[in-house]
Amino acid sequence: MSNVKHSCVTVEHYTPPLYRNLAVKTMGGITLDPASCALAQSLTPFAEKYFSVKDDGLNMSWFGDVLVNPPGGMRERQSNMRLWFHKAFNEWREGHVRQVIFIGFQLSVLRLNPEIFEYMLPFVVPQQRIRFWTTPECLLLPYLVKPLGRNRAEYMLSTLSSDWLSWDHFGLMKWSGLNEEAKLDGLLAYLAKCKKADQWVKSEHGVLLPSRSPSHDNAIIYLPDRDDSGSTARFYEVHSEIASVPLLKQKWPAVA
Repeated sequence: MSNVKHSCVTVEHYTPPLYRNLAVKTMGGITLDPASCALAQSLTPFAEKYFSVKDDGLNMSWFGDVLVNPPGGMRERQSNMRLWFHKAFNEWREGHVRQVIFIGFQLSVLRLNPEIFEYMLPFVVPQQRIRFWTTPECLLLPYLVKPLGRNRAEYMLSTLSSDWLSWDHFGLMKWSGLNEEAKLDGLLAYLAKCKKADQWVKSEHGVLLPSRSPSHDNAIIYLPDRDDSGSTARFYEVHSEIASVPLLKQKWPAVA
């Protein structure tokens, strides 16, 4: 994919455990994660089933209780965020899924999808921008094309196979006399801090950690369970601690 909007480096940013847990509290579980991968599923709670890029979730049938964090960028000259919400909405409207939580990585999801307002779908805007999880490689990729930082970044990536036991010293001591790429110094220290604070997941598929600087405001949209009259209220209650706009917490008419 090209014309990436979700990140300047990659379209792959993964749903943080906090928001996965909020989805579980709202829906009772996650039956399907249709835009995922094995690495993303190392973040708990897991989905019972996920579709990878190879599966192409946009062309698969969905079912159950669905959590959607769409990829960024464009597909066939259309916004991925729009395409994935359109898919989620149609699957929900046709009754193929019970309920959906859709994580919009930009507030433009509200502008791009008039169905949200036409059907008065519940949504919240988090107080703080979501720090999607990513890989160390993605955080360091910009430095791999800069001559001054390339050797250091490549050395760091080469340590991924170890348990990064030297990180506390790596960021603070090993390169302290080189005076190059001050921003990279800060990034190395950030990676060390994440590992020390257990904001770090390592599995057979790789390493994940929170993004350093989230760049967009977000919206979380709920396509509720129409067989459960209390599902909308539960969504707002569960998300009340992270919601920033009190107006969006008011009671909405039942979705037809």
